[in-house]
Amino acid sequence: MAHLAKYTLNSAQMLFHHNLRHQDRTGEYVSYHGSKIDITKTHLNYRLDPNADPNDFITQRLSEIKVQKRADVKVYCSWVLTVPQNLPTKKHREFFESAYRFFCADYGEKNIVMASVHLDETTPHMHLGFVPVVRETKNKKRLGQEKCSAKELLTRTYMKNLHKRLKNALERDLNCKVEITIDLDEDAPKREYVPLATLKKQTEAEAKKLESLKKQSEELQGDIDSLKELQKSQDQQCRELTDRECRIRDQNAKLESRRAELLQEINQLAPKTVSYWKSFHDYTKHWFEKIQRPKVFEKIFNDFHLSYFKSITESKDDMKQRSGGPER
Repeated sequence: MAHLAKYTLNSAQMLFHHNLRHQDRTGEYVSYHGSKIDITKTHLNYRLDPNADPNDFITQRLSEIKVQKRADVKVYCSWVLTVPQNLPTKKHREFFESAYRFFCADYGEKNIVMASVHLDETTPHMHLGFVPVVRETKNKKRLGQEKCSAKELLTRTYMKNLHKRLKNALERDLNCKVEITIDLDEDAPKREYVPLATLKKQTEAEAKKLESLKKQSEELQGDIDSLKELQKSQDQQCRELTDRECRIRDQNAKLESRRAELLQEINQLAPKTVSYWKSFHDYTKHWFEKIQRPKVFEKIFNDFHLSYFKSITESKDDMKQRSGGPER
């Protein structure tokens, strides 16, 4: 991966602290964008550029060219070239040296601020920084003069052709296939150097925020547990009510079945009851007539039993006819 980033002078000077492995007041190495430095391997780092102090070099070079007097002018550009995973370790230095020569030819060796190779981080990589210098072509009074312009140097056409040109140069020098990708500047994330003290404060603030979120999470979990217990209790009550309803339904079904059986028995006994009553009536009437006391018979059967017997023995038509007449 080859990633390009552009910096103002202040940001570039802060980045130099990381690239040259300066230490802060606490003795810790200044890191860049959350990078992790293995101090046991820092001694393996090396530089390919001849400049002793990049701060002095860039200050001197900027004094020699035309630079717009604005604080946001990008006066420093930096490529971060990471070694391809499939490249043998023995060819790593050749890879960096070949890339260094390529960019020296593109930007001019006198504009290369530093080429620092880091072997003490996760993946071997090189920070190649340069001042974006071009020749004036628009202002006739300054025609041909050097000026600082990342926009005019790193054009879309240049970036589009860079991948193929760099790949060919590396494969020619290393005599093997080299897989690289170019991270275009407009697509790259805007990274700025963040001092260690600021990172610590941000980390502490995030830690407090995380602790607060943990407490809220525990409280919510407590509420969730309470709701689960309540739901469990309600489910138990619902099951009990359902069981009770089922038992009542079973009892009702049994009672309904018994009722049907009793009605069937009543229907079966009704004809016999009517026959018995009729036989009893006829026999009693005949007996009273035999003893010549028919009036006593009428008096006896004129009460509720006789009425009940008549209501049973009467036909439906007679009952309908009777119900339509006047009450006694």
